[in-house]
Amino acid sequence: MECEGHPNVTHRDAVATVAVAAGELRCHEQRLARDIGAVGAGVTRFVVPPGGRTTPAHVHGDEEELVYVLAGGGLSWQDGRTHAIADGDVLLHRVHAEAHTLIAGPDGLDVLVFGPASDTNLTWLPHAGVMRVGPRWLPAEVADPYAAEVAAGPLPMPAGGPELTRPATVAHRDDVAAERYDRPGYEGVERRLGEHLGARSTGLRHTWIAPGALSCPPHWHSAEEELFVVLDGDGHALLGDDEVPLRAGSVLARPPGTTVAHALRGGPQGMTYLSWGTRVPADVVHYPRSGKIAIAGQCFRVEPVDYWDGE
Repeated sequence: MECEGHPNVTHRDAVATVAVAAGELRCHEQRLARDIGAVGAGVTRFVVPPGGRTTPAHVHGDEEELVYVLAGGGLSWQDGRTHAIADGDVLLHRVHAEAHTLIAGPDGLDVLVFGPASDTNLTWLPHAGVMRVGPRWLPAEVADPYAAEVAAGPLPMPAGGPELTRPATVAHRDDVAAERYDRPGYEGVERRLGEHLGARSTGLRHTWIAPGALSCPPHWHSAEEELFVVLDGDGHALLGDDEVPLRAGSVLARPPGTTVAHALRGGPQGMTYLSWGTRVPADVVHYPRSGKIAIAGQCFRVEPVDYWDGE
C-alpha cells in the first residue's frame, strides 16, 4: 500500500538546521539521518556561505568520510594543501590520513558528508591542537573545540593557491565509469564513486533508474546499513508492503536486520539518487521474493524450516 509517511524516510526541508558562526567556521548544518532510524550511519548537509568553512580541520581515527558536492564550489583543504572542488565532485577522507575541511568559494558551497558512527569518537584537530576521545576533549580544559579552532587563528593556506593536479581521493562523478544495466523490470546507470576513490569500509554510488524500473531486487541486509538521498526526479521506496513517495531531497535509511526488504522504483521521469552503505564482510543479504541469500558474493536458495526440524 502507498503511505505518505514512514519512520525511515524524511525530506531535507523537514530537518532542523543548526547555524554555525565562529570565525571562519560559518555554515548551516542538517543531520539528515538522525531521526529516521539510522543506527550506525549518518549524512550531514552543509550549506556554506562564500568564504565560510564547514568544520575545524580534523582527521578521524575510525570514520571514513565520503563527500558529494551538490552545488557551488570552493576548496578542499588537506594538510595545508588545497584543491578546487565544484558541483558533482566527490571526495574521500581516509582514516588516519590528511586533516581536512572544506572552504566555500564565491558562489557558496552545498555538500553532503556521509560517514559511519564511530566506536571511539577519536578525532584529531591539528590546527586547534585538541583531540576528541569518546565524549571528552583533550586537553581537559577545552570545552568548545570550535572556540579552540578560532583561537588558533586563520587556517594556513598555501601561497601558490590550489594545486592543478588533484589527488586520487578527489574526482568528478563523470570521471567514474558508468555501468548500465537493462533487464526486465530493471534499468539504470550506476557509478561506483567510493570504490573509484579507494574507499575501504564504506561505499557510495550515484544511480539513475528509468521510469517504472526497480533499482535492484528487493532485499535486506543482516549487518550492513544503507542511506539513500534523492538528487533529481521522483519515484517510490518499496519497503515491504509499503510504497513511500520520494522526490528530490528525500532521505531514506535502511538499518540492518530489519527483515523488511527494500528497493527503489523510478517515477515518470526516472530518479537519480546517491546510495551510501557500510561494508561488513559478515553481511548476509536476504532476497525474500526469490528465497535467496547472498554470502560473500555467492547466492544460494534456502528453505525456511522450524528450529527443531531434523533434530
